[in-house]
Amino acid sequence: MVDIIILNFNQEADTTECILSLKRMKRQDYRIILVDNGSTDASGPGLKEKFRDVHFLRNEENLGFAGGCNTGIRYSLKTSAADWLLLINNDTIAGEDLLDTLLDAARSREDMGIAGAVNFYYSNPDKAHMAGHRFLWFLGIQRGVLALDADVQELQSVSGCCMLIKKEVIQ
Repeated sequence: MVDIIILNFNQEADTTECILSLKRMKRQDYRIILVDNGSTDASGPGLKEKFRDVHFLRNEENLGFAGGCNTGIRYSLKTSAADWLLLINNDTIAGEDLLDTLLDAARSREDMGIAGAVNFYYSNPDKAHMAGHRFLWFLGIQRGVLALDADVQELQSVSGCCMLIKKEVIQ
């Protein structure tokens, strides 16, 4: 089981498109937790009305990305037996194999606690935006990785816009 956590802040159209793409995934053993992160427009109530099967949480103010995600993570830890949490940006369109691919990758190594996806541009879906980062310790910088040499590859970080996290890593 996977809990999928999505943040919304004044972006009903993007969030709607994201949720609809998640509902088209082949794998269906998940629940969606939508955190309205202090929206000042009508997007929160609109999404709550549109997606009655989604667990809806509301922050009274915008807590930022980390704070908003933490609201969803705390809810998941209290209310779910999910083994995994997927943090996904609300302007992301999920492929139908997203969960299967991420879970297969994460389970391929006992020591893997977080798996990330290769992210593509919305306006150019054949062009990779980012797969993650490698740190160049001797220079004190990180370098973005656009392509992977294999289906599963170790990186020092993955993008927060789509990351699957083993529950025990958070605990």
